[in-house]
Amino acid sequence: MRDKEIILKEIQRKSIHIMGIVVIPLDFYFGLIIPSILVLILSCLYMLSEHMQKKDKHFPIIQNVTKFALRDKSDGKTDYAPILLAVGVVVSLAIFPTPINYCAIIAVALGDGFASLVGKSFGRHKLIFRKSLEGTSAGFFATFVGCSFFVSPELALGISGIAMSIEILPLGKFDNVVIPLVVGIVLSFIL
Repeated sequence: MRDKEIILKEIQRKSIHIMGIVVIPLDFYFGLIIPSILVLILSCLYMLSEHMQKKDKHFPIIQNVTKFALRDKSDGKTDYAPILLAVGVVVSLAIFPTPINYCAIIAVALGDGFASLVGKSFGRHKLIFRKSLEGTSAGFFATFVGCSFFVSPELALGISGIAMSIEILPLGKFDNVVIPLVVGIVLSFIL
């Protein structure tokens, strides 16, 4: 794939990731049940689409979205990153009180999303584990701005630091669960 194609695919992939923050207003207005059911339904549709694709059958809408957004699937294996993101988001909503749950979701949806998007698109100054200064800075800033709506700026800075310290580790798709849980646990001790 050419660089532009890789960046376009990353934009599509991380746009879905970043949309994880939609559960925050849904939870705020409707409570835990509605966003949890929505995430469960979308996760089931995704898994059904993956199953049908392995059988060379087409599943409308979902398969078209995942075909363009997910990483290379030439190995034929299911990409569980969207499911792990769903788990991280729903578990955070369920086990942490507000605003801790919202900050945990912001850290994974916005922080991890923007870190990857900016890092792959504009990352020139490499840090460790193939991460870039540009990506990590973007993730830090996105987490800070998002969390600032729910906690003090000082606490939002701390959350951003914690989230990006985890994001920079070579956790692969498991960062979708680790980031929100660690952020939520640390905040539980502080708030």
